[in-house]
Amino acid sequence: MKESTRIAFSRVIAALISLTISFFSCYYVLDDIFIPSLVMNWGRLCFRLFIGYLLFLTFEWIQNRSMTRHKFLTIFYVYTILVIALLLSREPLRASIPLYNFSLGVFEDVSPIIPFVNIFIYVPIGFMFLDLLKGKWIWGMLPSITMVFIIELTQALLRVGKFDVNDIVLNILGICIGFFSYHLLKKHILCRFSVKSLLSQEP
Repeated sequence: MKESTRIAFSRVIAALISLTISFFSCYYVLDDIFIPSLVMNWGRLCFRLFIGYLLFLTFEWIQNRSMTRHKFLTIFYVYTILVIALLLSREPLRASIPLYNFSLGVFEDVSPIIPFVNIFIYVPIGFMFLDLLKGKWIWGMLPSITMVFIIELTQALLRVGKFDVNDIVLNILGICIGFFSYHLLKKHILCRFSVKSLLSQEP
């Protein structure tokens, strides 16, 4: 068997194993922890595919001990699609429920942990946006905030959520934490190890 064929075959096997583990672990454990009950099936599917992709990259890293920038950027794109899918794949709101909330500090979430989730899910997006723009946080804020507003507006237009000023504030806070994490990782952590940083590789 040629080397290229062997590598391709091993990747297919790793992908199948990753998807199998992902679907079973999500079905029995992870869905109940990370996915609200109001998220519809295609949002759950996106979540399982994302977990499967992370497992696949983990298997490759164990085998090769390396992570290319191309794979890092793929994680960013797949994660962004996942966030959009989860936020838009909800059951439509009842007609009696208003589609906006402009009262800052007034939270109408079904669970007290939702505000923390609204922060957490945008931290990786802030981190990766800043990496794409080579650490220029001023320019990183523009597409990040635009994305937040578009998602909130789309939720209201599709009646799968509200245009909530509190969500916008929390999402932007998560993005800012991602920006800070990027600078912390690049300046104070990666420089202490004798490894080639992903953040300095060219595509």
